[in-house]
Amino acid sequence: GQREWRPLTVDVRLSGRAETTVWSPEEQVTLAGRRSGTEVRFKVNGPPWDYRVRFVEPAVVPEVRTGGDASGLAVGQGDGHTVIEVKGGEFEIRARLR
Repeated sequence: GQREWRPLTVDVRLSGRAETTVWSPEEQVTLAGRRSGTEVRFKVNGPPWDYRVRFVEPAVVPEVRTGGDASGLAVGQGDGHTVIEVKGGEFEIRARLR
């Protein structure tokens, strides 16, 4: 059987800066992250979907903000990682390091 694409789940591991592009059934999704000092920024540019972003390295505190067309922000913890669920297409997640 086929697995549902939603939410699109991304595991984030950042030591500096990273960017990648993946293809959804609808269109491409560009993911970009940057770690600077005590802040992590993660940008998504893709179709308006449900996204689950799991910060594996670095771990972030639940103090998370979003910008762009993000809505329905939910922040939780799972297996020692911060898990952020958000709806949107073009948005940025800003979080502080633990």
